[in-house]
Amino acid sequence: MNRKVKKSISALTFTLLFFQETIGFCASLSVNDAIAMALQNNLDIKIASTKENQAEANLAATKAQSGVTVSLGSSSSISDGISDGVDRDFERSNSTSISASYPLYTAGKNKLNTNIKEQALEQSKLNTQRTAENITYNTVKTYYDILEDQ
Repeated sequence: MNRKVKKSISALTFTLLFFQETIGFCASLSVNDAIAMALQNNLDIKIASTKENQAEANLAATKAQSGVTVSLGSSSSISDGISDGVDRDFERSNSTSISASYPLYTAGKNKLNTNIKEQALEQSKLNTQRTAENITYNTVKTYYDILEDQ
């Protein structure tokens, strides 16, 4: 959403809240209450928080990839054997395998990938913080604009 649309939506929301107050549908609303409501109900904050959670999961996955990898495999088979007309033989075979691997030398690739994911997480946290500050600013500005117009 662009800034004009966000400003229009926040202005419309708080205008409706204040018109309800003058008609008597709700109690008075302080600036702190307005900010709390805006931060709690804003979709941009929820999206930014979700992106922050995704960045944390990506970082954890990247760290997990640089550790020990264990694989387990199993197979089983049964086949018809030779029949002499009276008895029937079956052949059965089972196999199980376990393997473990650990990268000894990656030329810094794992550390670089981890650093990239850490920076992405930090950027996501800063974006969430910036979104909250923009919402707070727009709420306070709209609040005082409405008070000034009354």
